[in-house]
Amino acid sequence: MALEPSRHSSPPAQPSLGRPSRLGIFLLLLLAGQGCVSTQPDKRNEFLLAFERGKEAGPDFDLAIAEYTEAIHLNSKDAVVYDRRGMAYEHKADYGKALADYQEAVRLKPDYADGYNNLAWLLAVCPDPRFRNGAIAVKYAKKGCELTKWKNPAILDTLGAADAEVGDFDDAVKWEKQYMASNPSNPTWDKGACQRLSLYEQKKPYHEEKP
Repeated sequence: MALEPSRHSSPPAQPSLGRPSRLGIFLLLLLAGQGCVSTQPDKRNEFLLAFERGKEAGPDFDLAIAEYTEAIHLNSKDAVVYDRRGMAYEHKADYGKALADYQEAVRLKPDYADGYNNLAWLLAVCPDPRFRNGAIAVKYAKKGCELTKWKNPAILDTLGAADAEVGDFDDAVKWEKQYMASNPSNPTWDKGACQRLSLYEQKKPYHEEKP
């Protein structure tokens, strides 16, 4: 859902990263040189600091949203910060704002596979049925798969959830099994994946519960 490790399926708690790592700052500075963040020195530094503070906010999603919003005010053309703010909104069950941020992320960066993954996942499994749209979720999940040459297990998992939402349970089972085979030793993945696979085999879609 990125330059930061993208979420797998359900959104993870944002990690408390302490001081920004040298590698993280280097990557962000490199992005600045590529035009992905503000190129004005003062604004660039302010943007980077706000972005890092957002990542460091941990489970304080209100603070994370405030910091990411500040970063967006400094540079409204960075897809990753919209994606991260969308994740924070999703944690707060503010699904409309999360959806809007994910959509803006992929609009700004049409080859942003993690953005398509987060967008498709929310459209497929959102706890609030008003925001679910299985057909569009399939479209975006397939776009993410195409961008990653069908080699990103997390996006295959998302495609499975999207297929289940539109009633294509055979494909849902296929993609979920492929996802599970990608990392059979990960117990965290196995628990959720087994639950989803069981639902798909029973011809039922998977929907998340509100946080």
